[in-house]
Amino acid sequence: MEEVAAGEEVQIVLSINPFYGESGGQIGDTGYLRKGDTLNPVLQTTKESQTNVLLVEAKTTLRVGDAVTAVVDIERRKHITRHHSATHLLHKALRRIIGDHIHQAGSWVGPDRLRFDFSHFSALEAQQLIQVEKLVNQWILEDVAVNKEELSLEEARAKGATALFGEKYGDRVRVIEMGESMELCGGTHVNRTGEIGLFRIVSEAGIGSGLRRIEAVTGWKSYEYAKEKESILEDVSMLVKSKEEELPGKITSMLQQIRDLERKLEALQAQNTVGKMESLLLKKVKISGVDAVIAQVSAEKADDLRQMADILRDKMGSGIVVLAAEMEGKASVLVAATKDLANTFHAGQLIREAAKLVGGGGGGRPDLAQAGGKNPEKIAQALEQIPSLIEAQLQIR
Repeated sequence: MEEVAAGEEVQIVLSINPFYGESGGQIGDTGYLRKGDTLNPVLQTTKESQTNVLLVEAKTTLRVGDAVTAVVDIERRKHITRHHSATHLLHKALRRIIGDHIHQAGSWVGPDRLRFDFSHFSALEAQQLIQVEKLVNQWILEDVAVNKEELSLEEARAKGATALFGEKYGDRVRVIEMGESMELCGGTHVNRTGEIGLFRIVSEAGIGSGLRRIEAVTGWKSYEYAKEKESILEDVSMLVKSKEEELPGKITSMLQQIRDLERKLEALQAQNTVGKMESLLLKKVKISGVDAVIAQVSAEKADDLRQMADILRDKMGSGIVVLAAEMEGKASVLVAATKDLANTFHAGQLIREAAKLVGGGGGGRPDLAQAGGKNPEKIAQALEQIPSLIEAQLQIR
């Protein structure tokens, strides 16, 4: 292609190129190409066969051989550079604090954050993360010079430079040295560690078997991260009406109050349940000489039905309980019996018949069985047939 019109996107190779092409985990540069008075945005830069290729949005006609001024988004580049240099210090700090078994397993360096993947068998403890973060910031504050030199691969290895496993290197390599860290790297880096600014670990998590990932921010991004956290603290302080330094004690006190109230609520709910069960006992019937409570009740979960059945059995002394409730659009049925009826009644057999009436199935022990069904609208109709099913079973036995 010799020419591209305005409004089109095109890949361009410059004879002299200041843009960094995405490689080694570092994202590519953006910026623009100026032709006359027109700025043509560079959307991204990739590396193909050691050649930097620019993706450009043409704002005017661009032709092969045109003279343009290439301008890199330098502020964006600075953010990326800080993050890249920080990954080297992070790698060294992890090996120092956690152990020499730590090896880099991948990375991504962008303007907003850095991502560092490494080999390790378990999650890092909170104290370990604090130590790693502190050590990286210590090296940054020492403001040591970052040495960048090109050596033969043999010279670099003899010097002790760390090479990444699986990475392909040529005969000549670039060695980046900052304090205790020395790695082979072709990316952009600060001139002194102090340029990195504050380093903050944002998260640490597992990404696979034996692999962990740390995400972190530096420089202005670290400042923005701190301000976001500060804003959250201010919001919480306003919500609980407490000074920031008093928040831990205030929240601890509030949580204790919540737990106390929850216990009181559970006690009240238990009393309410007992009261409801007393009302149900007044409606018990005799079937072939055996007391039975058969009712549709309100319940949120299966445990509620079991709790009700236990209360009823205890108060009845001897008898059968059949309870049904609608839960999340489905029918739930429970049958319980006292131990003395083991030879004359089987809850599991009754529940199988009852479940069919509400479009479901289930089973259980002689003294306790539970089932579900997809037709809660048939609960009332099903309960009407329960007395005859109980009677049939008692007569057979």
